[in-house]
Amino acid sequence: MCPDTSHAILFLASDAASFITGASLVVDGGIISHTGLPDLTAFNNPSSD
Repeated sequence: MCPDTSHAILFLASDAASFITGASLVVDGGIISHTGLPDLTAFNNPSSD
């Protein structure tokens, strides 16, 4: 396991993360800073088919 992943896990398991709800914590080594976030609107608003 890489240090970034283990630090994120330890943080989320700690009391310091007690107020985090409904959030995504991206641990990708900075990939999103170059590519941007994916479009997830299809997952948030499923069609009524």
